[in-house]
Amino acid sequence: MHKLVKTLALLILTAASAALSAAPVGYSINSDSGSNDSDGLYRIDLETGQELERIGTVQTTTLQTFLDVEGLAFSANGQLFGIDDEQLKLFPIDLDNSAFVDPNETISISGLTAQNNDFGMTFACDNNLYVSSIKEGYLYRVSSSGAASAVGPLGVNISALAANGDELFGLSNGTEGVGANGPPKLYKINMETGAATEIGPLGAVAPYTEGGLAFDENGELWAITDRATQLLGSQVLKLDLTTGAATVVSNTNVQGFESLAITSPRGCAPTGNGDYASFIVQTRFVDQNNITPVTLNIQCNDGFWGDSSRTLAAEEDSYGRYQYRFIVEDFIDGALNCEIWEDSPAGYTPEYDCQIDSACSSNAGTGPCSFDGIGIDQEEVCIIENRVSPVDVTVTKEWLYQREDLIIDDSAIIELYCASIFDGDGERVQTGLMRWSWLFDGSPASQVATINPSFKNNSQCWTEEPTVASAVETESSCADPVLIPLGDAGKTCTVYNTVFFEGIPTLSQYGLLLISALMLVTGLIAVRRAG
Repeated sequence: MHKLVKTLALLILTAASAALSAAPVGYSINSDSGSNDSDGLYRIDLETGQELERIGTVQTTTLQTFLDVEGLAFSANGQLFGIDDEQLKLFPIDLDNSAFVDPNETISISGLTAQNNDFGMTFACDNNLYVSSIKEGYLYRVSSSGAASAVGPLGVNISALAANGDELFGLSNGTEGVGANGPPKLYKINMETGAATEIGPLGAVAPYTEGGLAFDENGELWAITDRATQLLGSQVLKLDLTTGAATVVSNTNVQGFESLAITSPRGCAPTGNGDYASFIVQTRFVDQNNITPVTLNIQCNDGFWGDSSRTLAAEEDSYGRYQYRFIVEDFIDGALNCEIWEDSPAGYTPEYDCQIDSACSSNAGTGPCSFDGIGIDQEEVCIIENRVSPVDVTVTKEWLYQREDLIIDDSAIIELYCASIFDGDGERVQTGLMRWSWLFDGSPASQVATINPSFKNNSQCWTEEPTVASAVETESSCADPVLIPLGDAGKTCTVYNTVFFEGIPTLSQYGLLLISALMLVTGLIAVRRAG
């Protein structure tokens, strides 16, 4: 099943969401860069324009690069989607795996023709995906199967879309390149007819070709403009929703950004009645665990909030991201205090973070999220990130005799291998396989490896020791793979070495004296019997 199927079907109230950052952070692709790093997905600090991270080249796992990604948007369940003009494809992007795209999850768009569309794209609170096309001059809704249905003519060249609540906004093309249509302006778009109504010009901004548009958590509208034709980095703008006027916030060092995504749809109407406050809880498994359900809890000093606990069933297409919105009604305005927490999943360590304002604290990340003095119509966010709890694997080397009694070198190299793990502090030799190698000198001696097991509970570890001498026989309690599940208290692998000489175990000097005495006694007994 395509990931978009559930994306468009899930309600905002129970959908998952992308992890957020306390500062405005956006995602964009430099598809117009022309450099060797072109078509890369970047995480950008919008306040400074600094590229915080190049996540990776947007390409399939079979290394087919998407060369003209013009639109980016987060769906209701926090999945980042891109749309490529050259191939006319819609696809989910894996933020946790170097921006790779599963080729089995790409969706071919029907009802449009490839190239020169300069797509704008956004998900909205009505669970629809909206796309604009410069080439056709229309606003479209795109279904989970990729079918593009025309909503209506825009009447202006719109190359960027952003939705907030039940409103849709568009950014016109700039004054440069194909599709230029005079001074750039901000528009409000009718979601039923497609008609674009001018809000106002951006004002004194640098010339650009196309741009990206997105709302942040606080309902502020951001834009990023493509100035690659001038060999300049992109401008980051903040737009006034009432006048369209743009404030230049920063400039990027990288060129060619023409798309922008910040968060899932925001400002969506809750299901509560009357005066209310809403609390969005977003929980994310860093290992993309999509089989473990999540239980979220709320407790307040006032008001009515229905269920105090809600369990979200695991979703195969969730990428380990879940979201729920608690609605609290009938409380004293400005005096509502609430705590939100998660029943910690076995094998994970949760980290809490508050996202909206100073009314929330997270107890230095250990939880819960505590909200104080909340008023009517406030919307707060609590982020819970579940990190895989580490498991220690102790490897101990033991020789069966005291070191001073050995007649060979008792140093040895022991290797530990762990397969099907999420992460660890060893050397990754291939996907899911990690190795540790230690030189043991003396007996006993120990080393510790730290691993993060897979949520599929199929992680296994074993030891190997290259033979150092023909007279040494090795036995290990982990010669065969040992299963290490999530939440394991730890494992110990003991490697024993016994020294042999011509088939006889090596004895210490005291052992040799003892065997000599036994042989002497045996000889004397034999002599007496013979006599």
